[in-house]
Amino acid sequence: MRKTRTKLQQRVATIHRDEFGASYSVSVILLMPLFAICVAFAVEVILLCNSYQAVTAALQTASHVSRAWIVHRDELEANSLTLENLIQTASARSMAAFATTRVREESPDSSILRQAIQESGMEAFASDRYSQKSAFIAEHLRVSLLAERRETDGLLIQLEYDSPLWFSVFAPVFATTSDDSQFYSTIRREQWVPLDEASATLTNLGIPYLPSKAISWTVP
Repeated sequence: MRKTRTKLQQRVATIHRDEFGASYSVSVILLMPLFAICVAFAVEVILLCNSYQAVTAALQTASHVSRAWIVHRDELEANSLTLENLIQTASARSMAAFATTRVREESPDSSILRQAIQESGMEAFASDRYSQKSAFIAEHLRVSLLAERRETDGLLIQLEYDSPLWFSVFAPVFATTSDDSQFYSTIRREQWVPLDEASATLTNLGIPYLPSKAISWTVP
């Protein structure tokens, strides 16, 4: 009788262990989707932050280009170019190393960039990657210039970049625009650049240099 009771207790204990293991397994299975969603959300936020920082950093490039070329707008228009085109090209190339992008087929401008990167000594993979990223950014980056006067005359530069979302499940949270196959979160940043004659004089080369008097500075 005692042996029978002992065996019964052992079986009950075994059943309890099985129930504990089963409940633990069920808990893990139920939590795995939540864990995956949290990881995907963190990755999406990090990639959007990268694009935000890239656009913020590109404002400095945009400011330099605007200050250098605004006095040569007539020459730019004579060569079928605009100041917005130059700012967009320079900003897109400065963002290529950091901003979140999708792969796009190359454009003539990206092939020129590919050749320049290869000549700098980078490997073919790097030149392919950066040229394709630059082409994508140039397609999804918008530049607008607005003349303003604050303490002096200047330009308000606005950059808008459609950063692609990698997980469409977060589109209701982050997406501001979309196309046939992709959701995007639009990042907007702006910078005011003073453009008075005194601040246009460049002295960082060791010699005072006034761009408006530089007749030999032509469009490359």
